[in-house]
Amino acid sequence: MKHAMLAMMIALSLAHAAVNIYGPGGMSCAKYNQSTGADKDAFKYWGQGYISGINAMKNFDMTRGKDPAAVLAWIDAYCVKNPASSYNGAVDSLILDVNANR
Repeated sequence: MKHAMLAMMIALSLAHAAVNIYGPGGMSCAKYNQSTGADKDAFKYWGQGYISGINAMKNFDMTRGKDPAAVLAWIDAYCVKNPASSYNGAVDSLILDVNANR
């Protein structure tokens, strides 16, 4: 029951109405895949800030202690497989995946 409530909380917190996503989060995974150097870093920092913001808002570690390298590797793989997704969608999918079986 606790896990079902957590999954529902996560899904509801990640549901997107028609909102503006500022910065790299609103760009596509294809754009992320093509970026290099400081542009790639901007995506990564945006994702880390987004996750940190959700963690602070929910007072819960949404990535369950995964180290930053593992988080970025997951997002890299997701964006390669889903280039039409937004970068924000990739980060949301990571959070849902990590918490799906908890």
